[in-house]
Amino acid sequence: MKLSNDTLMTVFFCLAILFLFFPVLVVIPMSFSGGETLTFPPESWSTHWYREYFSDDVWRASTMRSLRIALAASILATCAGTLASVGLDRTRKPMSGLLTGLFLAPAIIPNVIIALGVFIMAVWIGATSNEFC
Repeated sequence: MKLSNDTLMTVFFCLAILFLFFPVLVVIPMSFSGGETLTFPPESWSTHWYREYFSDDVWRASTMRSLRIALAASILATCAGTLASVGLDRTRKPMSGLLTGLFLAPAIIPNVIIALGVFIMAVWIGATSNEFC
């Protein structure tokens, strides 16, 4: 029995999606655990952890801060990416290769190195104190 390429790609795609979503399939049931610690499979079911989260002002404030930062970063990245693509489209051809490489550098350079550089700069300018955020 010979499988077609489409069938193989469909099976591969389904396995990849299952692999990527497997942690979610474990974490969601764990979040309803009634025990003092998160275990899988849960020994008992409860909404204890959700009540703890929603009753704690610190967790809610942290979540809202994260959402505000994510929204600002998304808007900034969308604007910057749009401007970069329009600029690349209107740039002379000899210059476009260099600029394309420059714009693709964040995707090429490992994120850990970028994060380390941003952290070092944040420490250098004093943006790591609690007063800044």
